[in-house]
Amino acid sequence: THKSLICRESVIDNLYEALLGSEIRQRLAGSVVLYGYGGVGKTAITTEFLYRLIRDRKDNKYVDIEYLLFFSSKDEYLRSNNTSGELYIDSAKPEFSTLEELQSLICGSLKVDSPQQIQGRGIIAIDNIENIDPSEKDKIINFIKSLPRNIQFIVTSRNEEPCEEKIHIEEFKNDETGVNFVEQMVESEGFDINMKPGMAGQILDVSKGNALIIIQILNIVD
Repeated sequence: THKSLICRESVIDNLYEALLGSEIRQRLAGSVVLYGYGGVGKTAITTEFLYRLIRDRKDNKYVDIEYLLFFSSKDEYLRSNNTSGELYIDSAKPEFSTLEELQSLICGSLKVDSPQQIQGRGIIAIDNIENIDPSEKDKIINFIKSLPRNIQFIVTSRNEEPCEEKIHIEEFKNDETGVNFVEQMVESEGFDINMKPGMAGQILDVSKGNALIIIQILNIVD
């Protein structure tokens, strides 16, 4: 979980409305893609939404949701050297790279032999689908479309994938929202940084508003 998801509440609200409905909206989306540049916070938003939904279930809300699953094809992470502060790319083994592997993960988690045996309502998150080979990615998208609407999907990608609904996660700009993000992140994470006038704007400019890079910069300055 995150101490706080700063300046992304509207996106969380959009996910709730698309997947769980509202007083105004009754028809729910079978799939939603969060798309945008790497590091803008797509994965953080997705996991925060799922954790909030877990808390909602404990408060007897959305009681018809029986399972929440999260699978990632991410194959690299941005790290920083603790001594020098230098940034580098660290490789990782993806959880799946084909439709067959994804189906196996889903069926194993739900203890069924095939996707056709899945019962009940649930939400499945597929993270970083852009890493998948195009032919396999097409198979996964078609698989999502083939399932009944009680099985809903959140897909994250750097690309605008062909899901029912699309939510663009933009980088932070050098404006009031961006400055608030930087300053609130310093306070939230307890960074020992004297934020002088204009400093937040400088960080936004050099990071191109990328949330992950902003946090790495604050770590280094701290």
